[in-house]
Amino acid sequence: MSTSGSDLRPDLHQLLTILETMLQEEQEVFFSEPEFELLADYFEDDDQPGRALELINAALRHYPYTLDLHLRKAELLLRASEAHKALEALDGAMHLNPFELDICLLRAESLAFLGEYEAALDVLEDRFAESETPDDRSDILYIQGLILEQMEEYEGMYQALRSALEWRPGHPEALERFGIAVEITRKYKESIVFHQALVDDHPYTALAWFNLGQALAYEAAYEDALEALEYAFLIDPAFEMAYREYIELCFELRDYANALRVIEEMQEHFPADSDLAMRAGQCHFYIGSYPAGQKALLHALRLDPLNDEALFFLGKCFAAEENWPKAIQYFSKAIRIDGEQETYFAAMADAQARIGNDKAAEHYIQQAISLAPEEVYYWITYASFLLAKGKARKAWAMLENSDAMGFGPELEYARVACLFALGRKQEALLVLEEALLEDFRQPPPGSKPTPRCGP
Repeated sequence: MSTSGSDLRPDLHQLLTILETMLQEEQEVFFSEPEFELLADYFEDDDQPGRALELINAALRHYPYTLDLHLRKAELLLRASEAHKALEALDGAMHLNPFELDICLLRAESLAFLGEYEAALDVLEDRFAESETPDDRSDILYIQGLILEQMEEYEGMYQALRSALEWRPGHPEALERFGIAVEITRKYKESIVFHQALVDDHPYTALAWFNLGQALAYEAAYEDALEALEYAFLIDPAFEMAYREYIELCFELRDYANALRVIEEMQEHFPADSDLAMRAGQCHFYIGSYPAGQKALLHALRLDPLNDEALFFLGKCFAAEENWPKAIQYFSKAIRIDGEQETYFAAMADAQARIGNDKAAEHYIQQAISLAPEEVYYWITYASFLLAKGKARKAWAMLENSDAMGFGPELEYARVACLFALGRKQEALLVLEEALLEDFRQPPPGSKPTPRCGP
């Protein structure tokens, strides 16, 4: 089968049928060059690189002087971790066009894969000195950045990728990798200045806006970060990661209405996704639209029945409506899928207490404490439950014997409540005085925290 006209796309389904017939009948595989490449693309995308390589080898038997086929063979061999064979394929390509830049770039990548980093960098340096176009220099610097990343020379990686973008500001692969280099080197302030200048000159570069948004978010410039991320997906409506980063930042800021707006916009461009439907359900829950939340979360569960977080929030929606049997049903399912989430057990404890099932409630809050003994909230919840049931002595013993006593004044207040319930008023007042003094020494809410060492 052949095609005529440079814009005519072969029918992939028909090509696959013809290929299978050729193989079954043990015929020689023969297609036009574009058809061979289309079939190779299909098998590579389908995670069958071996079949893709077989097709390129077949193509080279018919078209041995086509440079692109030699380069494609080298690429496939390199992706298959056969760098030595990739270098052999590139030697063949050199005979066709020794000045082809892609030969140099693939040779450098292959040498780096073999651990010959200095040789790889020398190849790139020599070619950079000979290059005349900005695009060629940008491509060379991009590959240099990848090799320096393999060498764990992250400062050099950052500088190489930045230089690549100075030669070609819209280089998509360099932009993507530069965002990672910024994250590794923590050069967020520099990144903001660099990307702001880039988008000023090239305002329709979606990846640059995305990188700018991530750097701004790290520097706590949240409104500007949201604006930059929104520009990214408005410029490129298929930019999935930009939507997701925007939504996650909205969740961090508890801006659920804005998150829901972007989720709904994203759903217009991408197929159904359990995690995204779950996020929509969470937004509805947080803004108090419980029926809408239930609908979205049930949709998430149809897409992924094992989405424990969707089950948990479905339970929370029913709990908010005081439909405790339904809440317990979904909390139980979430716990069966992931029994390591203390929040699931705490929610189940509350639901069980609401229907008067005290024994089960106590069991589940104990489970939450065992999973997260450092969380003061669960200790206090348990103590409050026991006090409400008239079990002040047990609540006092639990707080006295726990390993959580050093976690701040909140637990001291719980101890005060226990002591008052036990009639030990003077002792309660002494503990209260200590707790108030400790609380007074704490920084006020919203004050700037003391810087921590490390990330």
